[in-house]
Amino acid sequence: MGTMRNSVMLIGNAGADPEIRTFNNGQKVARVRIAINESYKNANNEWVQTTQWFGLVAYGNIADRVEKAIHKGVQFAIEGRLHNNEWNDDQGQRHSVTEIILNDLFLIDNQRKG
Repeated sequence: MGTMRNSVMLIGNAGADPEIRTFNNGQKVARVRIAINESYKNANNEWVQTTQWFGLVAYGNIADRVEKAIHKGVQFAIEGRLHNNEWNDDQGQRHSVTEIILNDLFLIDNQRKG
């Protein structure tokens, strides 16, 4: 078996403006959701459109790029990796979420923030 890799590539639209958080050391984290629209023909030969939503997380320089370039509706492409995050809340209930940690970001839409 060859080398296996955790890699995700998507093209979609930002569902909202990114949420930016700055840590005490000046580093940033950016969170944004990307909507991926897909079309297919169902058993009745009718076109059906679906939207899949994915949570993205960016750190450091990529977080800066997300903050400057991404806003609701902008089309962009990403390359990243899947990351599972699990935690217990204050009531002891277990939660889990799968997010995509960004390695790179590519603007497709010519719109700019601002």
